Amino acid sequence: KVPVEERLEANRRELFRLIDVEGVPVAEACDRLKMGASTYYRYRRRVTELGDEAGLKPSRPPVPLARASLEEEAAILEIVRAEPLLGAKRIREILHAASRCRDDLSERAVYATLKRHGLNRKEKRLQFALTGTDTRMARLAQALSAGDPDKSGGGDA
Repeated sequence: KVPVEERLEANRRELFRLIDVEGVPVAEACDRLKMGASTYYRYRRRVTELGDEAGLKPSRPPVPLARASLEEEAAILEIVRAEPLLGAKRIREILHAASRCRDDLSERAVYATLKRHGLNRKEKRLQFALTGTDTRMARLAQALSAGDPDKSGGGDA
C-alpha cells in the first residue's frame, strides 16, 4: 500500500514529465491523468516559487490528531455540563486558557472526544447537561427488551 501523498506526488511528476519531456499539450496530459488544466498551472506556479522538490510535495503538512487523555476528556465533559452550547473550538479555547490540556491538543481531537461520547450535536450536549448522562443506551436497552417477547432463549423448533 502506497500512502496518498506519495501517489499524489507521483501523479504530479508524471504530469510534468508528459508536458516537459514528451511535449504533450497541457489539455491532453491533464485529460490522461484525469485532472484539470488549472491544477497543472497551480502546480507549475508552486514549482517555480518553491523549487522542483518542494513544489511537488503536498502543500500542507499532515496534522496529527492528538487524542485527548483521560484527564482532558473529563475536563471536556465538565465543560459540556457547564456550557452545553459551546462547540469543539470554544471548548478547546477554554481548556487552553485554563491550562487544563496539552498544547498539541487540537480542535479535531476535542470534536473526536465529543463524538465518541455522543455529544457532537448541540441537542445531545443540552440533554447531557440537563440529565448528567446520555440516555441513548438506556432507551436502546428498553427497546430491545420490549421487542423480545421470549427471553428464555428457546427456539421455535
